[in-house]
Amino acid sequence: MGLVNWDNLKEYKTNQNKSFEELCYQLVYEEYGSQGQLTSIDDSGGGDGVEFFLELPNGGVWGWQCKFFGRLSESGRKTQIKKSLQRAYDTHGNNLKKWVLCSQLTFTNEERTWFMDTLPMSINGGRAVLPQNNDVTLEHFGDSDIINLLRKYPDIHRYFFADIVLDLDWFKSKFDLLSNLTVIKTKYLNGLHVSGQSDETVIQVLSDPRLAEIIEERKKVLEVDRFLIEFDERIASIQKHDFSDEFREDYLKVREFLFSNEYPSIVKKGNNILDKAQELLIQEDTKSLSYLIDDALAYKQELTEFYTSYSALKDQKEIPSFHWDTEEEEKDEMVKQKIKKCREVAFGPYFTLRNFMDAYLGIFHCLEYGHLNDVHISGGASKGKTHLATNIVEHQISNDKPALFVFGKNFRTNRPLKEQLKELLDLPSDWSVTDFLGALNVSGRVNNTKAVLLIDGLNESIHWKSIWGTNLEMLINEINQNYPNVLLITTYRESYEKELFPDDYFYITEENWQKRTRVDGFTGENLDEAIERYFSYYGIKLINRSSAMNHFSEPLYLKIFCEAKKGQEVSFQNEDLFDVFDQYLEKSNKNVVENLRLPMKYNKKFSQNILRSISKRLWDESGRSVNLTNVMPDLIKENQLVAFEGEDLLIYREWGEQEVITFTYDLLSGYLIAKLLVEDIGSNTSLKQFVSSAKFKRELITRETLHPLYNDILRCFSVLIIKKFGLSIYNEEIDTKLKRYILSALFEINTEVVIKNSDEAIQIVVDSFNNHENKDRVFNLFTHTELDIEHPLNFNLLSDLLFDLSMADRDITWTEYIRKEYGRYSSERLRNFIEEFETACKDQEIVSDKIHIAAKKVLWLLTSTNREMRDNATKAIYYYGRRYIVEFTKLTEFSLSVNDPYVWERMLGALYGVILAKHNERTSIDFREKTLKEITHRLYALVFAPEAPHGTTHIIARDYARRSIEISLMHHPKLLSEEQINHIKPPYSFGGIRTWCEYDYGEKDYGYDEPIRMDFSNYTIGAIVPDGGSYSDPPEKQKVRRQIYWRIFDLGWDNEKFKKAEKRLSEQSYYNSRTEKAKTERYGKKYSWIAFFEIYGYREDNDLVKEDWPDFRPSESDIDPTFPELPENKRFIEEDFLGDRSTGLIDWLNNSKNPSLKSYLVMKDLNNENKDWVCLDGFISQKDEEHNREQFVFVRGMLIKNEDFSNFLRQLERGDFMHNRIPRISENYYTFAGEMNTLEDATYDNFKEVRFEMDRIKKVVKKDEEGYYPEVVFDENGFRMEYPEQREIEETITNDFEYLAPVAEYNWESHHSSTNQAGHQCVLSKEISFQLNLVNAPQTFNLFEKDGKLATINIRYYEDYHTNQHFLYLRKDLFEKFIIGNDYKLIWGIWGERRLYFKEYGASRDFGLKNKTEVYKVFKEIESY
Repeated sequence: MGLVNWDNLKEYKTNQNKSFEELCYQLVYEEYGSQGQLTSIDDSGGGDGVEFFLELPNGGVWGWQCKFFGRLSESGRKTQIKKSLQRAYDTHGNNLKKWVLCSQLTFTNEERTWFMDTLPMSINGGRAVLPQNNDVTLEHFGDSDIINLLRKYPDIHRYFFADIVLDLDWFKSKFDLLSNLTVIKTKYLNGLHVSGQSDETVIQVLSDPRLAEIIEERKKVLEVDRFLIEFDERIASIQKHDFSDEFREDYLKVREFLFSNEYPSIVKKGNNILDKAQELLIQEDTKSLSYLIDDALAYKQELTEFYTSYSALKDQKEIPSFHWDTEEEEKDEMVKQKIKKCREVAFGPYFTLRNFMDAYLGIFHCLEYGHLNDVHISGGASKGKTHLATNIVEHQISNDKPALFVFGKNFRTNRPLKEQLKELLDLPSDWSVTDFLGALNVSGRVNNTKAVLLIDGLNESIHWKSIWGTNLEMLINEINQNYPNVLLITTYRESYEKELFPDDYFYITEENWQKRTRVDGFTGENLDEAIERYFSYYGIKLINRSSAMNHFSEPLYLKIFCEAKKGQEVSFQNEDLFDVFDQYLEKSNKNVVENLRLPMKYNKKFSQNILRSISKRLWDESGRSVNLTNVMPDLIKENQLVAFEGEDLLIYREWGEQEVITFTYDLLSGYLIAKLLVEDIGSNTSLKQFVSSAKFKRELITRETLHPLYNDILRCFSVLIIKKFGLSIYNEEIDTKLKRYILSALFEINTEVVIKNSDEAIQIVVDSFNNHENKDRVFNLFTHTELDIEHPLNFNLLSDLLFDLSMADRDITWTEYIRKEYGRYSSERLRNFIEEFETACKDQEIVSDKIHIAAKKVLWLLTSTNREMRDNATKAIYYYGRRYIVEFTKLTEFSLSVNDPYVWERMLGALYGVILAKHNERTSIDFREKTLKEITHRLYALVFAPEAPHGTTHIIARDYARRSIEISLMHHPKLLSEEQINHIKPPYSFGGIRTWCEYDYGEKDYGYDEPIRMDFSNYTIGAIVPDGGSYSDPPEKQKVRRQIYWRIFDLGWDNEKFKKAEKRLSEQSYYNSRTEKAKTERYGKKYSWIAFFEIYGYREDNDLVKEDWPDFRPSESDIDPTFPELPENKRFIEEDFLGDRSTGLIDWLNNSKNPSLKSYLVMKDLNNENKDWVCLDGFISQKDEEHNREQFVFVRGMLIKNEDFSNFLRQLERGDFMHNRIPRISENYYTFAGEMNTLEDATYDNFKEVRFEMDRIKKVVKKDEEGYYPEVVFDENGFRMEYPEQREIEETITNDFEYLAPVAEYNWESHHSSTNQAGHQCVLSKEISFQLNLVNAPQTFNLFEKDGKLATINIRYYEDYHTNQHFLYLRKDLFEKFIIGNDYKLIWGIWGERRLYFKEYGASRDFGLKNKTEVYKVFKEIESY
């Protein structure tokens, strides 16, 4: 390499000056980039005096200034250098350790002397360029230095100086050639590309600005802002609460764990990383992004470790004072509530984390693909691989990024891969592919991306076996090891994967697993978008939708359909892809004949005849293409070929020295070959002979000799023989491969054909289904026809097949299948299906009858151990029941016969939810008077009658059924006889398992390879055994455990059968603990829960549980099937109670005016109906973070009898609310929202006792008298108890009152289910609502009169933990009716606190100590109505 010829320096962004800067940057990047963080800046506006700078680990900075000029003597050049050096020092100060000037020429001696000695001391702008005691080393890079570096880094030289100019114009010219090819014109329609999962994978690998949009979308779906708010408020709650001595030590342990680290800000830290990542992605700052990705990976680890450590604190030995076991063993209900409250506060942040964790980490997962340098896209035939590949390159080119597209089919010989690649890229003779990759890598780096090298259709090369093999692996390894700014993308038919890639290539490491993505055509919302775009583009008007449109999931079918129906109105009849092929060919023939000016009368099959002849050549010669000289002019003339190309039927290509023609679409080629074959078969006998022939087996069955188009031919052949001969061939002794294709054909052939052969078709599906290895394949096939009402192979058939399976066989096939389909790696197909089903049931005015088939599918999703899927399916089927109660009731009755209690437990729950929603609706008179009666009789006969076929001891499911009947009896008390009513009430003496066997589990009562694990064995089982809590293991507990084991195995559990499925679940790190509900539970846990609920009910029936304070329903209940929704989030009180901000903090705390809520106690016109409303309960909290203050105020209504009013009021005014505490309102944890004002026994009573201390007196009591207690005596042996005959005690004299709390609290905990997030809402107390005959309504906490008039209003505003409001109002006329009729008066206790607010933990306390002041001030006010 001689001197640099600067005239050959390629322009960068149309500017040689910029190109010189970029050249210098790339050389510095290679030479010094590893020593620190290299940052490029835009110095065009006279900025920092450098084009780029290197920050060293010790804080030092090296800067480079680039001047694309020669000698310094020319006018103004030295002045420019002075200004740049001075600005650089001004910007970086003493950190600037080296400043390097880069220019075209090596300095002369005179120039060097000026630069090294004179420049630093010279004057610019009235001051020295550098201060006297500077520590800056000056260096110069001229052409000799640059030449040396270019020799060291030849890839940079090739990029900037070589004859082949890898600039953006070169890449664009290559793409223009590609886009003008007929094969691309026919397969790629610009503007019609619909993104899918594979697009997202490529975007993640490229880490371009589109990834910022993906992250933003995922943040919105997850609601990361709500995540942060909820986490922060629960952290603040821990700061704020200070529990009594009995919990203090354990509580402080949890608090210390959180606040001794930076854990309170851990969610904010994660959000900041995501925000910064989006910023860098948009800026295309790839270097900074690479550092941030390291931070993101470290953060994922940190968050996971925090979660694990936090979770460990839930162990009984860590928090014995407020552990779940302590709560279970506690007898005093008030103490139980305190334990629960303490635990809720201490682990509030943990429960928030658990709800968000998986999806939150999933967002960070988007950034993990950025280090990949190869991606491989698989897919079936005609699924859109080429369309995607073209779109990838087109997007890069249109955004001025380097990208190349190479056809796999253009690798025509068996010469080495690199030799052919060099020819295809038209590289200079003195370049190797390695040279090219190096220059391509520099091109990627210069353009802040990965330069894309895409090979489309690996399997389409004639010699694919010899070309790819180890050659492809070597190319992949070379790129991964040497070229971080190159991305190799390949596409291929998935059936070729084993031959194209080394054994288990995608499973060797997790990184390799990330490299593979799959094109599945169009699915879900993606399909609707594709149909809309294509129909619009082709001018097609859709008359009605049909399940036949599911076949448009195949992009080729959609395109050919649109070509055939262009400009028409379409109404889907019994058509399939292959019928449309014929229409497409007819339309194309008409155009070809007109183009060639031939008479249509004599040429109706002109095109078809020519194509048939070419197809015969392809079949006879076992080829994908035919040599042009062999068919022209005998079969096709030149002008005819041009016409065929114009109709996207044939393509002309040059292959080396050969000229060939081939079909545009492989599937069309396969169809015409198959049609040719079937036309020559005249009978079933001939068909049997043909499929047994050597030619058939060689071309379509035997892997080693397969025809290049075997998959397309066999697919089409199977469809065509069914249409012509029916299905009798299936029962003959034919190859299993052909049978698989025939099975698939049944799900894509038009419905009429299947109906004609329905008996045989159903039998084929049943036989295939009964082969265990085929089940997943059959499940996938059903997605094409499942909702087609007329199709014999719709979901009704699959439902029958699932019904006949044992529970265990169904779980390891269907339940595993839907688990995988629900996940994000399957484009969330099932998640979207459930959402769309629910939306249709709730919101769509007109719904197709296929909704009823869809409902059956939703029913079968209830087998799932994925909590979110099962809960969402329950909610969706609930809304189906709300709209279609008759059909839903039949479906529920069907579910009772299913051998999986997971199904009918939730169906009964949804039924109960529907009944609670509809029984009081004014528009549901027919339901109340007719349907509800029918449901009651059926439920009684099926579940509770002495000989009921579906009686059960399942305590949750049975309760749903019982409560459903009780609601009915509220309206129709005589509907059942007295004996029948006794049968529905506990305890029960029949129904379900009444003889429980036992399984001897040996010495070990749990194990990691067993269905029962430690926590379940100990805590869960212990909860239903007297004295069975904690780690005690009395004989009764052991017996119950043996009974549960017996039932688990009776249900079909088999360790060996579930081994693989359980391993997959454990590898995916799903949560599993007694004290939390898993995202996806083990199958062993599912079987354990079923057995547990059944033995629970049995033990309750026989009074073996012995609960002193039984809850309304078991605490293991995990969903509220009434699905309440939070009130509208709307600010109610606009008034600012935080006072004048200019007032000092201490003065504000001690002397500020107390907030007054008096004007809000009775309000007018809250619902625009000119009515007055009375406040019964309320709360407001306000915060000003900037001014370090917050304030909250409670309003607590108390209804006191008239005779006690004056005395009670006096005591309230005398007492301190914070010491003589007003009792908390009743908290109802395991009551459903729809039960709160419906069932008398569903909630606690709301009468509260208040005790005011009046005096203390001393008195003498004797042994055995009330108040006596022993004396504790300490001596050298410790202590002992003494019991004197009498002793003096202190007795407290109190004044006791009882009042009625007018509100109660619905306290369903959000961590039970993602569908139940409306807990901790106030409702009117039952004592008032029942007397006023008020009724509830679904999805609201407001109550109504029976004529529909609004009776209560629940107001809610929530910004964060410190800024929120909630109030409950009762209409004044109803309020007065109640208090007058019951001799009550209303007193409002209003109290609250002013507090100092500092975000930092402990800052308020420190401020108080420093200023010798309290950090909060209590205030109170009493008002009466």
